[in-house]
Amino acid sequence: MVMNRTRAKKKAAQSSLNKAILLLRVSTPRQMQTDDDPEGISLPTQREACQRKAKELGVAIVDEYIEPGNTGTAIAKRPIFRKMMDRIRTERDVDYIITYSTSRMNRNWKENGAVLLELAELGVRMISATENVNSDTAEGELLQGIYAVINGFRSRQDGEDIQRKMTYKASKGGTVHRAPLGYLNIKKRVDGHLVSAIEIDSKRAHLVKLAFELYATGRYSYRALQEKLTEAGLRTRATGRYGEKPVSIYRLGTMLQDRYYLGYVEWGGVEYDGKHEAIIDQELFDRDHQVHLVKGLPFLAKHL
Repeated sequence: MVMNRTRAKKKAAQSSLNKAILLLRVSTPRQMQTDDDPEGISLPTQREACQRKAKELGVAIVDEYIEPGNTGTAIAKRPIFRKMMDRIRTERDVDYIITYSTSRMNRNWKENGAVLLELAELGVRMISATENVNSDTAEGELLQGIYAVINGFRSRQDGEDIQRKMTYKASKGGTVHRAPLGYLNIKKRVDGHLVSAIEIDSKRAHLVKLAFELYATGRYSYRALQEKLTEAGLRTRATGRYGEKPVSIYRLGTMLQDRYYLGYVEWGGVEYDGKHEAIIDQELFDRDHQVHLVKGLPFLAKHL
């Protein structure tokens, strides 16, 4: 009986506490691949800091929302963030959102301002676990606005810097995306340093070339070609989540129009000579393209 009363008192005390949800975010999936922990290093670090902040505030954590590799610059591209906001609007059971830093909350100062205004109307405060931001004071509100502008500036600056680097890499013939089917992303040692490179995938390259050759005959629809290549053994590369599987009809159609297989790379609407080895020649690509104009475009439009 005494034990039951003790548990009841503890439960009542917990229910009387203000409630918080944690928002944890990494900008890219790669940040979750830096350790043997499936969450990587960043997310557990953020969680521990947020939990300490909740304990310091004396609030109960009722849920957490994890954005694994979503941009912070556009809410439209953040399904987990939208889910969190919907929960706050409908449940009305949250007093705080605790996040590692203001940059984890939002990296678009315009959207950040709109979100904070809505949260204020809902009686919810955003708390940074690592920054001294108190929106209850005029100084704190000013500081919060400054952080939002700085975060947005850094995000845009980083994006522009990446664009410049990718443009330079492409202009030198480098591949700025994951290698398409028939090629492999590898690391090789050059002058004592590991560098990224592209090499022919000996398991699939001959089948990719076969796809171009068969389609250029004009005797195959995309569906018939897919069946033929699947029978010949063409499969996608395995990923961390999925094993090898037959190439989809849509992917087959885009592959047959990709000039990367001629040895070119494209970035920002400009085509450059690539460093990678071509799998097909211009004559085969042109024959393939003529067939595509007759049969491929209507088929793609029908199946998109």
